Amino acid sequence: MPAPHTVDGVAQMPMEGIALNYTFDEADADERHSTQYFEIFGNRGIYHEGWTAVTAHRPPWLMATAGAELPTLDEDRWEVYDTRTDWSQARDLAAEHPDVLDRLKQLFLVEAAKYQVLPLDDRTVGRHTQESRPPHPFEGRSSITLYPHMQGLVEKAAPSFFNRSFMLTARIDTDGASSEGMLVGIGGRFGGFALYVLDSKPVFCYNFCDRERTFVRAPDSLPRGESVVSLHFDYDGGGIGKGGTVTLCIDDVAVANGRVESTARAIFSMNEQLDIGVDRGSPVAEEIARRGRFAFTGTLRDVRIDLARGGGVPAAERRKVELATH
Repeated sequence: MPAPHTVDGVAQMPMEGIALNYTFDEADADERHSTQYFEIFGNRGIYHEGWTAVTAHRPPWLMATAGAELPTLDEDRWEVYDTRTDWSQARDLAAEHPDVLDRLKQLFLVEAAKYQVLPLDDRTVGRHTQESRPPHPFEGRSSITLYPHMQGLVEKAAPSFFNRSFMLTARIDTDGASSEGMLVGIGGRFGGFALYVLDSKPVFCYNFCDRERTFVRAPDSLPRGESVVSLHFDYDGGGIGKGGTVTLCIDDVAVANGRVESTARAIFSMNEQLDIGVDRGSPVAEEIARRGRFAFTGTLRDVRIDLARGGGVPAAERRKVELATH
């Protein structure tokens, strides 16, 4: 199928790369993709016809060192490997083949110019300024209602729960039977939280970086029929990554509370998501690990997320919890 040159009057970028069609009928066909560049945060690489040149401008072990000074891009040391015989890149041949290195470095610049890599930018978080980043889909909204078909919302597109108070409110119907399953969850095994039902009892789990899990459990089963399960997280404030108080409610009556001592500062995961009514990723808690997608067995009508501005549950909602607790 030919790719369109324009869509709605907008010129389209070409579909880069080498199509694999030629391999379908000839599995041992000669390789047609003979050159490949790589670049991220100033780390660069170039492969061409069996040779590979790489330079680690900002290696992970340096990024993790506070106050470490980076060399300039011109000062980076390049390495050369013959990946036809040394695919694990164990023996650097830069000193033995300076001509190959020079040729590969020039080829990297050619490829970088072709694929809009230049100018090189070795910043990390500094790249994402308020002016340069795209608008967040929930920016400026303090209340969002999500529905069961809204699954797999990646974390960068999901509401931000970090360093603030929030509320989760799920309207459910057990259909007159015992129930279990996910109501709402974000993150997974290595960090995140989830509000779910287990053995007909609501449970909230906060997973702090796979180091500490805090559970708040309702002591009694849900009523048969319709009910509202809500979770109030009241952030301590006073900085980032602080703790908070958790109150679990059923039909606006507080049934359990607990304390989360530490919270994630800015991210749970690079590849998990926010799910409604199911758990598509890895489990936040081990007790739901072998339950597959852990779909809610009753009827989940919707989940409302209320985000406090600058910390603290909205006054009216906090007062409701206080009255219910007393």
